[in-house]
Amino acid sequence: AGQHVEVVQVATTRVAAAELAMPVLWLASGADYFPNQRVRDEVAAIPDCELRFFDHAGHGLPMQHPDQVAAAIAAFLGGSSELTPENATAKAAADERR
Repeated sequence: AGQHVEVVQVATTRVAAAELAMPVLWLASGADYFPNQRVRDEVAAIPDCELRFFDHAGHGLPMQHPDQVAAAIAAFLGGSSELTPENATAKAAADERR
């Protein structure tokens, strides 16, 4: 019964996602407990969706990598930010070495 509920829930979510009429940014953690293929399948159901994977992040992506998340959102929204996802990653690596 539990598996049936999940299938219905996923199908309902995909129908709703397919009706989204705005650009969507989906930030995903490569080391999260959600399988990467499932994330890709969910993203494929959204008409105008950009997927950004953070390969070494876990389930707490915004808390683990706040600069990279903020930079990705700013870039998606077309805002100017001193941080790009690329230099935010370099900054985070330098911060960790301190």
